[in-house]
This record gives sequence, C-alpha cells and structure tokens, in this order.
Amino acid sequence: MKKAILTSSLIAAATTSLFASSPDTSAKDSVLFIIPQESLADEAKVDKESTLGHFTWGADIGSSVDLTANDMTSVNLTGYFGYKNRWFRLLGVGAAIHTMLGNASRCYPVYAIARTSFSSQPQLCFLDIRGGVSFNNILNYPSQTDFYGSLGIGITLARGKKFSSHIIVSYSYMPTRPFTVQTEVPATDSPGEVFEGDPVQTTVIESRMSYPDLHFASIRIGCAF
Repeated sequence: MKKAILTSSLIAAATTSLFASSPDTSAKDSVLFIIPQESLADEAKVDKESTLGHFTWGADIGSSVDLTANDMTSVNLTGYFGYKNRWFRLLGVGAAIHTMLGNASRCYPVYAIARTSFSSQPQLCFLDIRGGVSFNNILNYPSQTDFYGSLGIGITLARGKKFSSHIIVSYSYMPTRPFTVQTEVPATDSPGEVFEGDPVQTTVIESRMSYPDLHFASIRIGCAF
C-alpha cells in the first residue's frame, strides 16, 4: 500500500511540474484528483460485506402433530443454508430429523427450501416452501425413501443487521409405499402334527402391507444469520 501511495505521489508531482513548465497551459486545463486512503479501504470493506451478505444459514426447532391419528407426532430439528437477496430471505437446501414421541420411528427429510415475502422491502410475513425426499424408518417396517413436501406461513419476530428470528406454521406431507413382510411358518398343515424332537420344516410366506401416508401440522421457531 505504501508503495502504491508513493508511486501516485511521484506521478502527481511529475504532472504538476510538466504543466508548470509549459507556458501555453492554463490552470483550467489541469485537474488533480486525490483519493484518500481511507476511502479506498472503506470501498474494499463494502465490497467484501456485500459478497458475504448473500450467504445465510439457520436452524429451527419445533413439533409436528400427526393429522392421521397414527401416533406419529414428532419433535423436529432443522438446519439449512443458502443464498439470500432483497426478494428471497432464503434460497438453498436443508435437512431435518423427525423423532416420533410415541414409538421408535424416525424420518430424515432432505430438501430444497425457499422463503420469500414477494417484496424487495422487509415484510412481517413470508412464505416457506420445502420439497425433496424423506428417508423413513417407520416402526419395524423396512426403510423407505419417498417424497417430502411442506408449505408454511412465517412471521418475523425480530430483525437485526446480521440475524432474524421467526415462527412458522406449516403443513407437511410424506407418502409411504406398500412393503413386503416375510414370515417364517412351519411347513406342515397343522402344528399338531409336529412332535417334540422331530425336525421342523419351515416355509417363508410373503405378505403385502401398507402404512397410511403421513400428514402433519407443524409449528417451528428459529433464527437465521
């Protein structure tokens, strides 16, 4: 930086000397621009902050009530990151953990997320949209991967220069697909035909079962930075 300032000073001195030695040059033909060092530093700082200002991340915690009455009410933890500008509060990706309270089931949604208030000015309310896939471990049934979707309305609770807090009320949908259950049973026609000590022959019976699609009403509170 010192080298750049010294070079600028030499150029300015040479220019002034040249105009002073020329008898045909008037004062109005020469203009000297001086840019303070502080202004250059402030401009570089603004450029850096504007670049970093487009990155955002955050986390939500909340609960989902099972609307199908299948004992799948859960506690949810969500994290996300992405891009933001004047029109979008968030445009990125996220992941969540849904832990069911009444049983050992777990769901792991991974999705794209968008939040916008459809305005370039800060607004109280915003729309929260999520779409992706969910990795579901439901009861003792085989794991499944299927669609995940969520649509919600958010309200801004507080806003600062580098963070904002919010509460979101949403509806979530996670469909399930039929699955096959294998059961091992004795190969004889009647259990009475099997005597103690006799070798037991078994056979595997496959049955097709299904679990109802999951519908949730959720409420989440969180903050973004």
